[in-house]
Amino acid sequence: MQKVLLNEVVDYLHKAYPDASIGVGGSVASGTYTADSDVDILFQREGFQKDFLMSFFCKGIKVSIFGISKNGLLQRERNILLNYRNMPISFISSVAVIYDDKELIVDLKSFVRDMVERRKILRYILIDELKVNIRNQLQLAPTSYLETKKRVYAIIDKMISLFYLKFHAGRIVQKQEGRNPYTVIKNDDYMLYEKLKESLPYCSETYYQVKCIFENYIQYMY
Repeated sequence: MQKVLLNEVVDYLHKAYPDASIGVGGSVASGTYTADSDVDILFQREGFQKDFLMSFFCKGIKVSIFGISKNGLLQRERNILLNYRNMPISFISSVAVIYDDKELIVDLKSFVRDMVERRKILRYILIDELKVNIRNQLQLAPTSYLETKKRVYAIIDKMISLFYLKFHAGRIVQKQEGRNPYTVIKNDDYMLYEKLKESLPYCSETYYQVKCIFENYIQYMY
């Protein structure tokens, strides 16, 4: 059904905007979709200055049409460079081209590859920046149970970003891996994997475990 729906939406878009570049991303592009998978479409036209997203349901399936501008990517570049999971670049890299006479999608993919290359070149600067950020968060003790859980989640997420900057700065992390990065961490830094695993589930005691991981391991190994 996803393929049928994709063809219907793409045909409509192409007839309405014959000069637009259109591609499909996500599980539909890779062929790994299931009956409840969304249909994610990339729609590009010349002169795009802002991002947009339009979503709707058709035949019980969610369809999302993304317009992604270089300006939007540049505005979020720091966040993209620092974080291991980032939807815009993983989505763009996964897109299969359907219509691209003006090579707008090809150009956008090249732009993303250049951004990832910059991350690889700047990884040690980015690692130091993340470590300072974590250190600053750990200097302020949380005042409530909810704040503790939020703080621990944020710090562990940054530690995982540190791992990816150290070992995989030149690679784009796809959606499935981003949801569960621990298999990759286990293969490349078993000690960190064990320490992070010990801090689950997040609770008030976890905050001090995470602080210990940072001060006694991350500080010296990253």
